[in-house]
Amino acid sequence: MVRELSNGAHIVVGTPGRVLDLIRQGSLRLDSVRSLVLDEADEMLNRGLRTQLEEIYRRLPFGNGDIQISNAPSTQVIIISATMPHEQLEVFYRFTKNPVQVLVPRDELTLAGLHQFYIDVGSEEWKFEALGDLFASVCVPQTVVFVNTRRKADWLSTQLRRDSYTVEAAHGDLDQALRETVMERFRSGASRILVCSDIWARGIDVQNVGLVVNYDLPATPSDYLHRIGRSGRFGRRGLAVSFVADADDRRKLDAIARQYRIAIPPAPAALDKMLTWSESPTSVVLAPTTLSAQELKSVAQSVKAKGKKRKRPKKKKKVSSQ
Repeated sequence: MVRELSNGAHIVVGTPGRVLDLIRQGSLRLDSVRSLVLDEADEMLNRGLRTQLEEIYRRLPFGNGDIQISNAPSTQVIIISATMPHEQLEVFYRFTKNPVQVLVPRDELTLAGLHQFYIDVGSEEWKFEALGDLFASVCVPQTVVFVNTRRKADWLSTQLRRDSYTVEAAHGDLDQALRETVMERFRSGASRILVCSDIWARGIDVQNVGLVVNYDLPATPSDYLHRIGRSGRFGRRGLAVSFVADADDRRKLDAIARQYRIAIPPAPAALDKMLTWSESPTSVVLAPTTLSAQELKSVAQSVKAKGKKRKRPKKKKKVSSQ
């Protein structure tokens, strides 16, 4: 990278830490920088990168190196994020002077063309069977399944492989080489299912993902927004299904619906009939369908009734949420 920078580069892409290292080494000079872009800016603050961002900002070609609105840089500063809490906006206001704000209305943040439903699975132990039923009912090229812990990502991917699914597990404990291998296999279509944690909720842009499953509901509404955005990319329509196992899950789903002023109804019993294939074999389109209120309620009733008739499964290895 140092050699490439010495030959000149129009665009440099990197993490704040790596970029700052290159600046300190003298390998990356900022005297001719015209634009500084902070992508996923809220996540940078969440990961404790504020000090690094401020040092990079101070080294831009302007003033005396202080972060003050009166000393706004000649460099254009662009701050991008799908979600930005007010307290974080206050931090980034220090990086700009009279900024032009391009804001998407909150009710449009949930992604047009993305159908969102939930399935009341009754309890944690029925989630895996519900996932199998969902895969049997909905035919899409590729699926992303979100869980809340590394241990569950590894466990769930192992269980799916035993059922002959092609699946990859992705989480923060993977080294860079393995991350690249996992994503290459998923992007190429060698694996149809990706089981991952929230650390991957922002970086998956795969054209053929038609379904996102929240096997575990996320901790915050903003995490939900980033997760479901993995489906329906590149102008295609998509489907997001969340599993509800207990009262805590119901509270989380209600909070998400209130935050974005949307309705997330129970999945219709005939969910598969909403899907039709386009001329392209690698794309899926949701056919426009009007569902009655009774149809929307039927899935919750049928899941509960089915659960009562089922025999208890053999005791499985306990899945920790830690």
